[in-house]
Amino acid sequence: MWIGQSGGHGSRLAAVAKAGIPVDVLRSTRYDPICIKTGRPHERWIKADFYYTPPWVALLLLGGILPFVIVAMIVRKQVTVYLPAVNKVQTNKRLMMAAVLVSLFGGIVMLVVAVVKASGGWAAAGAISIVASIFLGFWGMQRAWIRGTLSSDETTIKVSGAHPAFVAATTSQAHPPAGPGAAEIAAKPGLQNLSYVREGQAVATAPVTSDAPPPPPGVSPTTYESGGGAGSPVPPDLGSWNWGGFLLTWIWAIGNRVWVGLLALVPIPALWIAMAIVLGVKGNEWAWQKKRWQNVEHFKRVQRKWTIAGIIVWLLLIAGITIALIAAKPWETAEVANGSFVPESEGTEVIPGEDENFTVTVPTSWFPDERLNKRADLGVGSPFEEMYAIVFLERANRIPKNFSLERYSAITRGPILNKLSSASEKKVGTRIIDGYEALEYELRGTVDDLDLVYIHTVLRTEEHFVQILAWTLEPRFDRNSETLRAVINSFDAQ
Repeated sequence: MWIGQSGGHGSRLAAVAKAGIPVDVLRSTRYDPICIKTGRPHERWIKADFYYTPPWVALLLLGGILPFVIVAMIVRKQVTVYLPAVNKVQTNKRLMMAAVLVSLFGGIVMLVVAVVKASGGWAAAGAISIVASIFLGFWGMQRAWIRGTLSSDETTIKVSGAHPAFVAATTSQAHPPAGPGAAEIAAKPGLQNLSYVREGQAVATAPVTSDAPPPPPGVSPTTYESGGGAGSPVPPDLGSWNWGGFLLTWIWAIGNRVWVGLLALVPIPALWIAMAIVLGVKGNEWAWQKKRWQNVEHFKRVQRKWTIAGIIVWLLLIAGITIALIAAKPWETAEVANGSFVPESEGTEVIPGEDENFTVTVPTSWFPDERLNKRADLGVGSPFEEMYAIVFLERANRIPKNFSLERYSAITRGPILNKLSSASEKKVGTRIIDGYEALEYELRGTVDDLDLVYIHTVLRTEEHFVQILAWTLEPRFDRNSETLRAVINSFDAQ
């Protein structure tokens, strides 16, 4: 049977689908199993989960996304059914999901690169990629598959994106005529009686063809006893991965009596990682075999709570580590007070110029680097902290005696500003360095997608005009500016 989408009939069926398809029909075999997306004869069954979340949960968004997600996962209701489809639908569904994941993780990687490089271009690309993943997740998955919402009483599913032929096949069976008696069923070829068991209660037998879908959660053609020990049969609908076991390892193992999980306590990182993966893969099977459960739904409900607990524990752990790192500031080896270094652990180091006619004092995490500028008399820096400084000397007898610091500063600032995109400058003022008057400017701009801030300082000694250029990434300037100025102030003519 195949029904086209055009015409008023398709519109009426779409309205019916949005009104709701009975869950008991989708869980039975009373309807003609045609593909939910194409309306053609099915080739496989695809497992689908539908949820109902109380509207009041949305108010938690006012407190942030994390409380909303945690409470929504706890209070939502879930129904699992198996839907008929052709193989191409399954392929399209997987390809779209892969595209969503690639776009999402690609965007996250770009944002990380943007933070490391302090690049606005990478940040924009990452944001666009993440927005694209959200768009693909909603619109793309709707095109490749369906969307559905469970009713609050868990009796119907509002479906959008389903083919009208599938809607017609399911809704026509919402109130089917009385089925044949047991004698008629036994007499008809291709039909068989299946006695389903739900929560220990017998349910009326239902005729199914040999191509029946897999049994829904909590319902099985065989009674599966939990707590039967290793080797006992396990329901096929428990799921293939246990996030609680993966995230909480030995804690989850104790709660579910899976004692082999205690191997995660052995202080060997490789063993802990291996055990986490093993518990993720085998956790559902072992937990069902080792512990008594009321039924499959009870098992899934408890394991879902373990998953939520694992996510919360890891989020708190990551937050705690992040706060500790921010408080400790291990990347800062020295702080500056009153224009001089206050050593914390590594202290400072005096580094001479090329001809040893001057020195500068830097943190011990800095080191000389002539690659910064081959024409400079000294180049020093710390790549880890993204702070650098170079010093140029020019003999004063080669420059007119009436040459002012302001003019010398303007001449030496010019080439730097010309190389910057969106360049700007600000005069900071004058101060005394090594007993000589010094003039300072701040220069800002972009080079190779990096937003930089330069501190440009010039002074004149008895023998030289001195140009000192120190710089760092713009996002780190407030934190690094005192250290950079301390390096400049440490200049000492010999």
